[in-house]
Amino acid sequence: MSLPANVTPRARRPSSAPRPRRAQSGFTLMEVLLAMFIFLAGVGGIYGLLSTALGMQREGLGTARLARRVEAVVHQLEQDLSNGLHWDADEGLWVDVPLGSLPDGTLFSVVFAPEPGNERDGTLLVELRLAASEAALPRARPVSCVLTPGPTPAAAARALLHDRSDR
Repeated sequence: MSLPANVTPRARRPSSAPRPRRAQSGFTLMEVLLAMFIFLAGVGGIYGLLSTALGMQREGLGTARLARRVEAVVHQLEQDLSNGLHWDADEGLWVDVPLGSLPDGTLFSVVFAPEPGNERDGTLLVELRLAASEAALPRARPVSCVLTPGPTPAAAARALLHDRSDR
């Protein structure tokens, strides 16, 4: 077999010699799946933290709104109690407020919890419930407060009679 003049003969390798392998690049399927699992676990953790943080922020805003409204209710109640409202002179007891409202439309109910000795120190323990609607009022979270309305109307009347009798 003759070769053309312009072609130089190349040395042939024996067929039994292996060809040199090229370096392979890339990742195996297991490495890709493991990386995806780690990534998804991280994203899931971040999502869990964000949803928890948003829930806590929503609860904090609700508590702040409730605190402002409780302050307004306590202020209104202390004024009413100082003026002698919610006092049953026949029974000598404070009368619960089944439904009251603030100017912003917030509804509230007040339950007076008579504690022994309240008349002496002039404080009253009350349980407030605040809600946006009348239907939600029974399910509202109760808030306990201590009011200092001043002397009870009966105590003020006794003090007035005592002062008049001393003259």
